Amino acid sequence: MRLNSKRPVREKIVLHLREHPIRDERPAPFECTQRGMRDVLNVDKSYLCEQLLRLQAEGIVEVQVRAIERDRRRCGRKVGAYSLTLKGRKLADMIVLQQTQPST
Repeated sequence: MRLNSKRPVREKIVLHLREHPIRDERPAPFECTQRGMRDVLNVDKSYLCEQLLRLQAEGIVEVQVRAIERDRRRCGRKVGAYSLTLKGRKLADMIVLQQTQPST
């Protein structure tokens, strides 16, 4: 799914995490870390952090300390990886549904 540049950052985060789910006990995708999201969404570090904290407080995202795929710089260290909660997945599905419906 392409992230529309006019979409609010919080929606971009939700849609991004929908596209990069954390599965089982495997290492989490790099795209689920703050650095990975900053690279893809092209947002300021402090603003991204603020939005993630708000989404956590609303029960839309959760953070887990996990090993990360393709993160050679950290050499096996674990970092925070973000994922959608059930509430977050429902919100993401609603956003996608609204996006696919024709505007009147």
